[in-house]
Amino acid sequence: EAKTALARAVALAPGRAEGQASLGAVLLLAGEEEAAEQALRRALAIDPAMVAAHRNLAAICEATGRDEEARGHRDSAYRRQCVFIEPARRPQMSVLLLTTAGGGNVPVQFLLPRDRCTKVSWVIEHAAGDGENMLPPFDLVFNSMGDADAAEAAAAAVARFLAQCRRPVLNVPERVARTRRDLLPALLGDIPGIAVPAVLRVAADARAGDVMRSGIGLPLVARRVGSHGGQGVRLLGSVEGLEKTLGNAPLYLTQFWPFRSPDGFFRKYRMIFIDRRPLPYHLAIGTQWLVHYATAGMEADPARRTEEALFLADPERAIGARAMDAVLAIGERLDLDFAGVDFAVLADGRALVFEANATMLVHPEDEAGALAYRNEAVQAILEKFTGMVAKRLERG
Repeated sequence: EAKTALARAVALAPGRAEGQASLGAVLLLAGEEEAAEQALRRALAIDPAMVAAHRNLAAICEATGRDEEARGHRDSAYRRQCVFIEPARRPQMSVLLLTTAGGGNVPVQFLLPRDRCTKVSWVIEHAAGDGENMLPPFDLVFNSMGDADAAEAAAAAVARFLAQCRRPVLNVPERVARTRRDLLPALLGDIPGIAVPAVLRVAADARAGDVMRSGIGLPLVARRVGSHGGQGVRLLGSVEGLEKTLGNAPLYLTQFWPFRSPDGFFRKYRMIFIDRRPLPYHLAIGTQWLVHYATAGMEADPARRTEEALFLADPERAIGARAMDAVLAIGERLDLDFAGVDFAVLADGRALVFEANATMLVHPEDEAGALAYRNEAVQAILEKFTGMVAKRLERG
């Protein structure tokens, strides 16, 4: 409906940058990236200083591997504006979100209800030296830079700000930094009942021989540093394949552990930590080793949905006491106010950790859809987060 209305607006006034940029934003939300990019470029041709168009175009460029162009659009946007305020309809609190321009920020649209919480997003690495003077009053700080790699660019600015901040802070940056993929084996590796594959972070100019001499073995899962959602992830089974993959960008190379269940499916469990305690969020069961909930086909299989519902109702019974104890220990070791862990359960009962960090999306399902049974677990997570925030505000 929004696309139809905005397309009509653009037809009536094609020279208005606002209409072109708004159409581009809606097309981007609808997943029509090519059409969105065309509309956003038309907006910038009319008004090269339009912040919203630069932000959305940067997101498209980044998603399609045009990192340098994405960086240029982000710089063009945030040089002009680095504080964005989303006022609540019935404000009860104001939260300052420390964000980074490079992506990897914690999705907060459902964690912080828009009707009660005013959100102040601050792209802090683009702030001037006295950038905090531009901020409106706030009650709480949420370091939403959940990707340890993306947060590196803002680390110095964040440290300066937090040194003089007198408000409660969620997700202390130093603890987020420890969740970088190549640091997880050392952080979590001594916890009983878990397996953490070896991870190597390599520069763009790395060679296959150097990788193999490091001691990590094939097969390897390769992913670009800073990427999310399985984008561009490849399973490499040969030195030749590794050599072809290296050289384009910094990469994480993770040793692949077989985790197919006896019934032929691959299972990826996700639990969310609120104030260090785990709550079940989803179980994705798929036929491919790269398991993502959106592509696993859960909606089409009642048996798999039933298994997920049992996990959400009683996670310890579903994964076993050994894996559950491991997950509890992971939450304590991460020591974050909000985070999550993706894992499989091996035949010996250990939890095979894929990732553990704060860049975890929590969202409700359509109440009329096949996945509506998940909403009770989602609501439990959201209520737990709301309760934690209330306690931090009380303590001041």
